[in-house]
Amino acid sequence: MQIQTLPTTNPTTNPLASREAFLAIDNVSKVYDTAKGSYPVLENVNLTVSEGEFICLIGHSGCGKSTLLNMVAGFLHPSEGEVRLRNQRIAKPGLDRMMVFQNYCLLPWKTAFENVYLAVKSAYPKKSHAERVAIADEHLAMVGLTEAGHKRPGQMSGGMKQRVAIARALAIRPEVLILDEPFGALDAITKEELQEELLQIWQDHPCTVLMITHDIDEALFLADKLVMMTNGPAAKIGEVLEIPFPRPRVRTQVMDDPRYKELRNSALDFLFHRFAHSEEPAPTIAVNSVSPSSEYASNASNASNASNASNASNALRAFSLRNGSIALAATASICLLGSVLYAQLQNNQLQRGNADKITPAPQVSAPSAISQSESLPPIASDPATQPSEITTNQPETTATPSISSPSVTSVTPEITDPTQISELNWKLYDLIDQNWQQFPTFTEDLIYLVKVNSSGDIFSYQPSNQAASDYLQETPFPDLVDTANPAATSDSQAPLASFQVVLTPTGELEVTPVVQP
Repeated sequence: MQIQTLPTTNPTTNPLASREAFLAIDNVSKVYDTAKGSYPVLENVNLTVSEGEFICLIGHSGCGKSTLLNMVAGFLHPSEGEVRLRNQRIAKPGLDRMMVFQNYCLLPWKTAFENVYLAVKSAYPKKSHAERVAIADEHLAMVGLTEAGHKRPGQMSGGMKQRVAIARALAIRPEVLILDEPFGALDAITKEELQEELLQIWQDHPCTVLMITHDIDEALFLADKLVMMTNGPAAKIGEVLEIPFPRPRVRTQVMDDPRYKELRNSALDFLFHRFAHSEEPAPTIAVNSVSPSSEYASNASNASNASNASNASNALRAFSLRNGSIALAATASICLLGSVLYAQLQNNQLQRGNADKITPAPQVSAPSAISQSESLPPIASDPATQPSEITTNQPETTATPSISSPSVTSVTPEITDPTQISELNWKLYDLIDQNWQQFPTFTEDLIYLVKVNSSGDIFSYQPSNQAASDYLQETPFPDLVDTANPAATSDSQAPLASFQVVLTPTGELEVTPVVQP
C-alpha cells in the first residue's frame, strides 16, 4: 500500500484526529462460497483510522468497498483478519456505529419524525419520552426538516429522505458514521447542498466518518484521506492520498488550489490507467456486481501515464457520451413499447364494439412526485379493468359487494372542475395515507379505481389488477367504505370524481385523477 502526500506549506488535518489506532482494519480478507468455488472479494486489507478523521473510499464497482464497510458496521464478518474499534473486535452491529445507505432505508409507514425517534428510543431507553422527542426534533432541525417531520417517505423528495437518514444516524451520537454512497442517487445541485450540510454538521458534532463514493471531486472536498481500492477479485488498498486543504473548507477555494488538480489527476490515473476496470465478467455472487461496459476500460486505457492523466478524463467523457446514447435508445424503445400497448388497447375496445376513441387522462396536480412503478400492470381486455391512465366515456359501475363497496349500477355524473378535482385529490391522498398503517407484504403494485363524492368520502373502489384483489385486506379500503351505511348509496346521482390509487411494496402512495372526456 502506498501513501502519497503532496507537498504543502499549510498542512492541516482534523484537530480531533490522533495518532492512535482508533479504528483498525487488520489483514482482513473476505471470501464467498459460490457454485463455481470460492470467490475472494477482499485480500489482506490493512487500514488505520484516527479518531475524528473523515475517510473516503473510492474504486471501481465490485472491488469490495461496501463489503469492507459492512464489516466495520458488523453486518459481515471477515474470513480472515479482524476489524477493531478502540482495540475491541467488532463482532456485531452496535449503537457506536451507524450507517447511511444510498437508498435511504427509511420505514415507509412512519413519518420523518417517527423514523428518527425510533433510533433515539433504541439508543436511549432510560430517557423520558419528552427527552427523546427533544432529541429527534433537534436533529430534524439540524438537517432543515422541522416543517416536514409529519411527512412519510412517499411524500418526500430524495434529498429530504437522505436528510432524514442522516438525522437518524446522528441522533444516537455514533462514534463512527458509515456512509455508503449517500448522495449517489441525487441530482447535482442537491448533492452539493448536502455535501455542505454534512461538513457543517460533522464540524459541529465531530465523529469518525467512513464514506464510499464514486465522485473524485466529492472526495477531495470532504475527506482528510482518499483510500483508493484496486480491482476485484482479491481487491486491496492500492494507495492512500492525503488531502491537504485547510478546514473549514470553501468549495471554490478548494477547487482553485493548484494542488487540487494534481490530486485529481493522480486519482484519475490510478482508476483509469493503472487500475482500469477489466473486461472479465464477474461471478454471480460478486458484491456490487454492476460492472461498466467494455468501453470504460478500453477508452480509459488511453491514459498513457500519470503526467498525461487528462487522457483519462477524456476517456471518462467518452464513456458518459456513449451511456447517453444508450439511454436515448432505451427511451425510444420504451416509447415504442408504449405505442404498441396503446394500439393493443384500442384494438381491444374495437373488438368489444366500442367505437369511442381512447384518450389518456390529463394529469391534474398529483399530490406528490413519487417514482413510477417499475412493472406494468396486466393489460385486461375489459375496458372497465384497464389502468386508469386510459379511460373511456363508457359508464362505469361501482365495485361489487364482494369487496365491500356499494353495489350501485346506475350511471352517475362526473365532477369535471379542475380546482375541485385537485382538492379532492389531496383529500383522498390524506385519507388513505392516514389509514394505511399495515406493513406491505405484497411484491407488486396494487392499483385501484376509486370514486369519491364532493365531500371527499370514498363512494366505491375497484381493483385494476390481480394483486389488488388478492391483497385487498392489506389496504384501508374495506374500512373506509361501509356498505351498510345508507349515506354511501342513497344519492346515486350525486356527482363523483374518479382517481387511480397505487399502493407500492415500498409503502409509497400515488393518487392520480381520472378525467372522463
